[in-house]
Amino acid sequence: MRVFPLVVAVCLALAACDLVDPEPSTVRPKPATTGKPSLATASSERSSTGVPVTDLGSPGPAGQALAMNDAGQVVGMSLTNTFRWLLWSDGVITDLGGIEVADINNAGRIAGKCGAHACVWQSGATTDLGTLGGASSAASDINNAGQVAGNSQTASGEVHGFVWADGVMTDIGQIAVAAINDAGQVVGACGSAPGRACRWENGAISDLGTLGGTSSRASGINNAGQIVGTSLTAAGQTHAFLWANGTMTDLGDLGQGHSEAFAINDAGQVVGYGCWDLCDNGQGHDDMLHAFLWARGEMTDLGTLGGSYSRANDINAGGEVVGHAFRTGEDNISEIEMSGRPVLWQPEPDNTAPTVNAGADREVEVGQPVSVTFTLADATANGPWTWYVSWGDATTVGTATTTADPITVSHTYNQAGAYRVLVRVTDDAGGLGLDDVTVRAIPAGGNTAPTVIAGADQQGWPGAQMSVAFRFADETPATPWTWQVSWGDGATSSGSVSSPCCPPTPSHAYQSAGQYTARVTVTDGLGASGSDDVIITIYEPPAGNTAPTVNAGFDQTWFAYGTVRQTFNFSDRSTPAPPWHWEVAWGDGASSSGVADQMGSVSPSHVYTAAGQYTVRVTVTDNLGAAGSDEALISISPNDRPTVTAGPDQMAQPGQSISETFTFVDDASIFWTWRINWGDGRSNSGFTTRIDPMNASHAYADAGRYSVIITVTDRVGAVGADTFAVWVGPAQWVEALVEQVNRVAATTALTQDQTRGLLGKLDQVRAKLAAGQTDQGINQLEAFVNQVDAFGRNGTLAADSAQGLIAWARGIIDRLQAASS
Repeated sequence: MRVFPLVVAVCLALAACDLVDPEPSTVRPKPATTGKPSLATASSERSSTGVPVTDLGSPGPAGQALAMNDAGQVVGMSLTNTFRWLLWSDGVITDLGGIEVADINNAGRIAGKCGAHACVWQSGATTDLGTLGGASSAASDINNAGQVAGNSQTASGEVHGFVWADGVMTDIGQIAVAAINDAGQVVGACGSAPGRACRWENGAISDLGTLGGTSSRASGINNAGQIVGTSLTAAGQTHAFLWANGTMTDLGDLGQGHSEAFAINDAGQVVGYGCWDLCDNGQGHDDMLHAFLWARGEMTDLGTLGGSYSRANDINAGGEVVGHAFRTGEDNISEIEMSGRPVLWQPEPDNTAPTVNAGADREVEVGQPVSVTFTLADATANGPWTWYVSWGDATTVGTATTTADPITVSHTYNQAGAYRVLVRVTDDAGGLGLDDVTVRAIPAGGNTAPTVIAGADQQGWPGAQMSVAFRFADETPATPWTWQVSWGDGATSSGSVSSPCCPPTPSHAYQSAGQYTARVTVTDGLGASGSDDVIITIYEPPAGNTAPTVNAGFDQTWFAYGTVRQTFNFSDRSTPAPPWHWEVAWGDGASSSGVADQMGSVSPSHVYTAAGQYTVRVTVTDNLGAAGSDEALISISPNDRPTVTAGPDQMAQPGQSISETFTFVDDASIFWTWRINWGDGRSNSGFTTRIDPMNASHAYADAGRYSVIITVTDRVGAVGADTFAVWVGPAQWVEALVEQVNRVAATTALTQDQTRGLLGKLDQVRAKLAAGQTDQGINQLEAFVNQVDAFGRNGTLAADSAQGLIAWARGIIDRLQAASS
């Protein structure tokens, strides 16, 4: 699935997230450069693609950097046993308290949300920006003139965009606001969700269009008026775009068909992220997503900290990029806010990406090997070059030390089809070159066309959504299959599938009475097609249409942060006109909606975050426009989420059992369920009626870093969480110590040379252990301990910081000695 960072998870707490898409709230416009970030105490390393990257450090095991100004100040968040909002400035991390940050301008003013209202923080003081008459508001961005843009509830409960300046909040209409530049131009998304990218300027709203698809959203704007965002393409893919002077340009992707842009600086450099591998349109839990920098028509893959995921949220005028990246062992983006580190990338400004030529398309018989020979060139010769050949059903990886020699790789296909073979080459600074060819794998006995069954004939009213549940089979499967439904009135629907098992169910609304022949055509990957027809008869609508009768259901009493399920019923017996569109307005600014094909009951759910009485209004509209409504009352009593405290990070060997003891506190409940996700696909769970320390044990089969997530759920469904890490295997123990040094260095007076000295000793430990020289590795750890102890005694390191590093290092020494004795 597609999972947003935490700033999205908290949304606007307007509970209108279906209208106000929170995703763009993490992106900002940036003005002219004034300097470099002051991160001298943080230690830089190389990302997985060779780009210099710095872990900014955070109080907890996970964190995200969301925005950055030209003075090098960064704002973001960290997860400990709760979410903490942070400012990184001059090597110091400041806990901002209750403000949920969105952006920071060059004056160090931070815009975000304090409680239920948009606010601005500066030098420890906050300013409440108020609302447009409703209960809540949230800031999305702040420019260098101090203008703040965001969204607010109005007195009528709608969600509108606003611009705040000099104490006055101005309503700018129904726009999901993302960003504002120094000229006061505002961008976001307009219209019903998911909407279309738009720009507000001096009271007028302009539609920016799409890349050929049905929806788009703008995420950032610079002072030249260039706008970036994300749009659906005509092919149904999600791609990053750059809009300038009335033209929307597709920025491409990292080779796997999905990209999103979040910010742009005045130099026209764009950052975002895109699918690198295993991609389900950016939605799958195992998607490999990488941050990117786009400049001068070229992509730079910013890489990760060794894991499967990174995301670039912002770029300053100096071309430095902040975001979020996973370390080695972190690979599940469905729990994105629980993993990863806040990072700063510093890509090489003059690097040029390699160019790749994969040659001509090819044809091969199934079961026989096929070869692809590709060449590469690189104007800046930033080698070595890592290359990947994605065959469509497997991947071959290698390294080139020169661009002079062609590279040949081979593969054998076991299933017929037309395969896109992607050749991707990354230089040692993240520059990315792509080319692809098509390989047609032909069945040995020849290809046959698919057999299609379009389904039974149908009847309906004008405007009704008519669905065709077609099926098909293919005796000589040749992936992929494309399908098209020609509805008989000039309209078509189309798509593709990778298996005959599960085709979609397309639908269409006819506007006039008549008899229509809908033809379903399925074409396999080698071009063979099969078709079938279904007759759809559309009758004239009935005279005197009546509205549906709605029963909103029983009044309820529940608790804050618990899930409320409201079951309502409706009927439309006299003049039924399906389908029926329903909407539930929950009374706190949030709403749920959907479509019902049959009369009866629907059970949407909602989570209230504050106590109070809420009038829930249920509206059902038939397909001819007649609407019926009813109301119910939901009383919400006070309740807090459980506060969970996990134990410290742990070390283990593969196969060795570890024990975890965690505690939690809760204001009022009589029972709780708990779950420990061990990070390796396994979990423990249980039930308790007492607030006592809980214990569970687990053994990991393989070495690696595992992020363990503990959740406690009270009797009404409110969930609290905390995390800790388990480092399995000696190499991972040392890696944990490296992370701790970087984290300590970001918040103490350690100089760069002192930090490099400590990390150099740990590099020696790694090398010695990798060579099987355990005693020499222990000696280097002892030297590390002595140096940290000296820093603690002379005041360079705080006592608790020094003791923490020494304790972890001693733990490694003890385990190494025990294993070698």
